[in-house]
Amino acid sequence: MISITVLLMLSGFFFLYNTSKRAVLELPVKVETWFQGNDAIAKCIGITLLLASLIGLTANLGVGAGVFIAFLIFMMLGSLVILLAPLHVITYKRIAISFCVFLLLELILS
Repeated sequence: MISITVLLMLSGFFFLYNTSKRAVLELPVKVETWFQGNDAIAKCIGITLLLASLIGLTANLGVGAGVFIAFLIFMMLGSLVILLAPLHVITYKRIAISFCVFLLLELILS
């Protein structure tokens, strides 16, 4: 459950990052150009994903711990996206592989 909420939060922040006018998008992918063209829809989707992640964490961990962990994850993922997205380290393929690995680890260890 935590892996899914982290993926939702990463996706939501990445949506919002790509709709920013200050974000430098060199070699944009089709999805990123769609974000730039339809920024109102992408912002709504991004905020919805962030709220879904917050609701998932509070349902899983409780209100206090869920909100606290959500803010910690949001700050961590936000910093990583802002630092690594311009360097093209964050790609959809790497996100998918990382998600699968962490989901398997979460299911095996729990």
